[in-house]
Amino acid sequence: MNGIYHILKEFCVSGLLHDSFREEWLLRLLEMSPEELDLFCQSSGAHPASGGRLQRNLKGCSVRTMSSKRPPSQHSTTWWKLWTGAST
Repeated sequence: MNGIYHILKEFCVSGLLHDSFREEWLLRLLEMSPEELDLFCQSSGAHPASGGRLQRNLKGCSVRTMSSKRPPSQHSTTWWKLWTGAST
């Protein structure tokens, strides 16, 4: 249950980011400094730890994906399309 709680909080942070930055939310999140992310969380009401965790997880995904020589699995591709709103 605890893991799902963290995922839901991260999902809420992503929604607040999307509301603020629209289609550029992901890029903006990945480029934010820790201080900028804290300011965003304070101004939007997002939980700072959830914002930081989301940023770390997404940066970790991009590093793993870029360093991997194999294509992403169908499951992760589907998740990514759902997460970003990309067409299927």
